[in-house]
Amino acid sequence: MEELKKFITVIIIGMLFLETSSLKISAADVVGTNSTVTANTYTQDNNSLASFVKVTNTANVSNQNVNKFISQAQSVIKENRKTSQPSEFSQMLVANKEIYDYFYIDEDNKDLYFYEDSSNSNPIAKIVDLNTRSSIDTSVKSSSNSMYTQNLASLAPISGGMGARATVPSGNLLEARIHTDGNIKQLNLNKGTSYTYVGFTGSTEADAGLQYSSLNGQSNGYQVWKPYLKLGSSDPWSTNTMLNGYDAVQFQNGYIPGEEVQVSFWKNYVHDNVSTTRLKLQGLAKCANSTCSNASPTKLAVIMEKNGTGTSNIAAYKILATIADTDIKASGQVNSSVTNITVDGAPKTPTQAAKSTNSSMSISSNSITFNIK
Repeated sequence: MEELKKFITVIIIGMLFLETSSLKISAADVVGTNSTVTANTYTQDNNSLASFVKVTNTANVSNQNVNKFISQAQSVIKENRKTSQPSEFSQMLVANKEIYDYFYIDEDNKDLYFYEDSSNSNPIAKIVDLNTRSSIDTSVKSSSNSMYTQNLASLAPISGGMGARATVPSGNLLEARIHTDGNIKQLNLNKGTSYTYVGFTGSTEADAGLQYSSLNGQSNGYQVWKPYLKLGSSDPWSTNTMLNGYDAVQFQNGYIPGEEVQVSFWKNYVHDNVSTTRLKLQGLAKCANSTCSNASPTKLAVIMEKNGTGTSNIAAYKILATIADTDIKASGQVNSSVTNITVDGAPKTPTQAAKSTNSSMSISSNSITFNIK
């Protein structure tokens, strides 16, 4: 009997050894157009042998760059988990569930990298070539954003768009809470793309916040508020290719209309010896993963940045609600508010800057309410 126990023990140890050895695969051996990479290859925090990073590399970037990005994404997410402070707002979100989505564009403006860490599924990484991929979400269009270049004192109708804008003094970090429009029926009827967001003005224009993905006869959208970041007028972030590239990795998920979304926007965020313009959004998403295969409302933190875009010189921060389009005359209605506005931690009272004829905005302390029509 004792010998039988020893024999069984030896068999079990041998099986464990073989299983552990099979997981020690180098990234160079497994990273391809579609591959699965063991989590311990990239030293994930959970160190669970059952966890995997599924890599989809349609841009065919090098194994070295894939490895570097995954390490960077995990570092960024780990950092944000450490710095996240409990608050009344975060406690309102779904407890014990969260998704982290990290978007990054390389310094050559060529490839969009995406990493998703979800408590409900294994992590994924996707790399998309911004120069070659085709449209995924036809509801997403590149806005002319003509109101941003108008004279700040001008209250004339805005060609190609409608909306209102306020400004606050510059600093390094703008924080606010966006109360999104929850009138899905009206949002789907709007002609043009609906936005509520912040940004900065100066030698470079930046827009950072939310755009609505509408569902109607012309657009096959998902009826959610999706993250939006535009840097300059000719950068990939601002083009139709970039927005479609975003949908190629983000698919159906987004923030639920009518919910609050916390926005943090840095003009110059330095990490790993790289200076970036960084957007971070936190709120309640429609699904528990990017494909919505798990349609359970879940807390979603989105971090978006582009290598080398950090700037030290801006004229002011801006706060806007708009409906805009390059092909048709925009029309419709957006009702949203932006509250708890701070710059580098200090409350700031917005100043009215520009609006279209029938639109209005109401300012109270460090909050602003928009009625765009």
